[in-house]
Amino acid sequence: PLPKYQLARAYLGRNNPNQDATALEQAIAAKPGYLEAILALGDLNLRSGKPQAVVNPLEELVKKRPDLPESRRLLAGAYVALGRLDEAATLYREQIKSTPEASEPYFLLGVILRQQQKTAEARQAFEKASELVPENLIAVDQLVELDLIEKNFDGAQKRVQKELTKKPDRAYVHFIEGKVYGEQRDWSRAASCAEGGMPLPGWHTGEIA
Repeated sequence: PLPKYQLARAYLGRNNPNQDATALEQAIAAKPGYLEAILALGDLNLRSGKPQAVVNPLEELVKKRPDLPESRRLLAGAYVALGRLDEAATLYREQIKSTPEASEPYFLLGVILRQQQKTAEARQAFEKASELVPENLIAVDQLVELDLIEKNFDGAQKRVQKELTKKPDRAYVHFIEGKVYGEQRDWSRAASCAEGGMPLPGWHTGEIA
C-alpha cells in the first residue's frame, strides 16, 4: 500500500485528482485503516466537491480515533458542504474540548454560528480565536463584520484602532479599516486606508492576512 500512497501523492502534485483518488483507494483496499491514505482521500474528495464521499469513512475514523483533529476538520467541512451545520458545530465543540488552546476550532465554529445567525455565540467564538492567536487578523475581521451588521460603527472603529496601534505595518488592518469607512459610505477615508495599505507587504499579492 505504501507505493500506492506515494504514487497518489505524486499525482496530487501534478493535479491529477482522478488518478490520485484511484491510487489512494487502492492503498486503502490493500491496507484497511491506512490513516494517511484515508485522510488524504477525504481531503481530495472535499476539495473536489464530493462531500458525501467524505462522510462515511471519516465518521468511522472519528469514532475510532477521536484524538485526530484533522479527521474532525475534514468531516466538519463535509457536513458544512452538505448543509448539516449542527453536526459540523458539534464536531468543532468536541475538538475545542480536546484542544482548548487551539484557535482554529473556535474560528471555524464561529463561522458556522454566523451562518446560523447565532450572532452572540459567533462573537464569543471569534473573540476566543483572536485571544488565542492575536496575530491572526481573520477573526478580528469577522468581529468587525459583526459590528457592522449591527451598525455598531463606533465599536468597529475602536476594534480597528486597537489593531492599528499594535500592527501598523499589517496591510490587512488597513483593509479592515477601509471596510468600516466604506460601510458608512465615507469613500474618502476608505480610499485613504487603501493608500495607507498599498505600500505594505502583501497588499498587491492579495496575501494581506
